[in-house]
Amino acid sequence: MSHEVDKLFAINASQDLRLWKLDFSDLTWAERVFRTVWGLKGEVDNGGFDQFYFNSSGDTAFFAPEALDAIGAKEAAKVVSKANAFFPSPHPATDRGQRVKQLDALDEAAKRQFGSLENLFYQSPDDLHHLLFAFVQSHLSEIRGARSCG
Repeated sequence: MSHEVDKLFAINASQDLRLWKLDFSDLTWAERVFRTVWGLKGEVDNGGFDQFYFNSSGDTAFFAPEALDAIGAKEAAKVVSKANAFFPSPHPATDRGQRVKQLDALDEAAKRQFGSLENLFYQSPDDLHHLLFAFVQSHLSEIRGARSCG
């Protein structure tokens, strides 16, 4: 595991971090970016888009393309935008219960497309851990608990 990934795990586990304690809307923009990208990367890596949308990390799916763009992950942002487009407009529900119903209502063709999009996500030239680490470094004052990131 790289030094950057170790630092990101430390930030995520920080006792001072508000990321998982506050409502998403109460976080700073930089904290929302971190929380979204960190959750997306972990869920998709562990169980694909289906797992991302099923779990609470999917509450931020609506913000994921913007968060990925913010860290410079342009290709990954395009892939997530395509995955989000399978849900009713304007985006996947922010409420987990409603989103799970939306996910269950997707037809088999849409669910198969998730597999193709996952492959694109995994093959993306964007190094999400590196880009997220650089983002955190440049927004330390906005991400409480990240001061030890250096």
